Amino acid sequence: QEMLKEVYKNGVPAWVSMLQNGPLHVNAAQTFPSKEYNVTNWAEMLMFCICRTLTLEAEELVLQQKGPCLEVNERTAYANVDSLDVETACGCFATLPDLADPGCGCSKELVEEIANELTDRNLKRGDAAQLKMQENVTFELLKLDLKTDMLVNKRAIAYPPDQEVMSRVFGDEAANVKNDLAGGAYVPSINAQTLGAGSDSNNLMKLA
Repeated sequence: QEMLKEVYKNGVPAWVSMLQNGPLHVNAAQTFPSKEYNVTNWAEMLMFCICRTLTLEAEELVLQQKGPCLEVNERTAYANVDSLDVETACGCFATLPDLADPGCGCSKELVEEIANELTDRNLKRGDAAQLKMQENVTFELLKLDLKTDMLVNKRAIAYPPDQEVMSRVFGDEAANVKNDLAGGAYVPSINAQTLGAGSDSNNLMKLA
């Protein structure tokens, strides 16, 4: 805490305290094995000879419909599945809208198993997982920002650097980027030959 107060003389930012709690989301994304379910509805089979197969792949589900004059494969990303709720009627008939209505309608355990699998994959591979991974990336960037601030303080590096160092490192760009460096908005493109010019250049490389 004393070191943080020395680095941030105007007050320790709130995001620094957040970093002390560790990673935001452990195992934000997860890989799933492929699973296949026979979701053929018997009435539809008897009347139209249509069979349905639901395959849960790593990133999306595939609903295959086959019949004498029909063969359709519908692919849907887990984030785009409309409904994950099992619907029941008459206390027995169970269905997962637009996806699974297997057997004679009384295969509730099978429908609930599919719904649970889809819910898990939606959380670990869908929008929710992507959001968690983005938050983890932000967390790592903030950690890098904190390390940079501590390095600048420990080595007493002037940031933004003075005009002489700016000219040596950035050459003709120095006058244009000085204000952006002060605001933290500039990301310089520095060639390796220039960076080897001196110790001040190397210090700036570490800051970048």
